[in-house]
Amino acid sequence: MKHPGALHRELGVAQGDKIPEKKLEKAAHSDNPKLAKRARLANTLESFHQ
Repeated sequence: MKHPGALHRELGVAQGDKIPEKKLEKAAHSDNPKLAKRARLANTLESFHQ
């Protein structure tokens, strides 16, 4: 991770809180390519943590 916490900061979610699924899904389809890429990565990494 080059910039840990960047997605939390961009979405305005506190660092310790979980990002809501709807907010993450909306970010994955954002016009901002960097935000969309971070959101898709978060979705991918979420499946590893079980």
